[in-house]
Amino acid sequence: MIERLTVVVRVLGAIFFGFLGLRTGQALAEGDTGLVRLLFWVVTPVGFTLFGTLAAPYIITVPLQKLQEWSKTIPPLQLILGTFGLLSGFLLGALATPFLLTLPGVGGWVAPFVVSFVFGLIGVVVMVGREEEVADFLSRYLPGLPGAGDGPTREIVVDTSAISTAASPT
Repeated sequence: MIERLTVVVRVLGAIFFGFLGLRTGQALAEGDTGLVRLLFWVVTPVGFTLFGTLAAPYIITVPLQKLQEWSKTIPPLQLILGTFGLLSGFLLGALATPFLLTLPGVGGWVAPFVVSFVFGLIGVVVMVGREEEVADFLSRYLPGLPGAGDGPTREIVVDTSAISTAASPT
């Protein structure tokens, strides 16, 4: 799947690194005149664009392949619950943002990110930690969904020959 994205990744890498090269060339050309200024404006973006075209597939596809392999090891219910917990935490962080923006100084723009991150993390931990309860709850209302108690059952063998019937009062 990821191998088919190589052309798209090359184009996006060329655009991203080309823009980065343009801004870098602009910063380097500041204060210079003539041919030096022209070289900074032309050579830097072209070099960055070539780098983006050649390196972007290796920079992006290798981590994506590792992420894809890792995501196949996660049970689907945990993935759904983790996503739901993350979104719930981000929603709580978004609700707290207008109040946090009134903090003075740097805290006004850092606090919303920190609070959203913490609430998102708490949401994931809580929802994944309660996986069995959620599975039991859902299995009551969705009959086709296996619950947490639907796993392998344990059988107990009882030896009834040791039970005496002589002691029973009648």
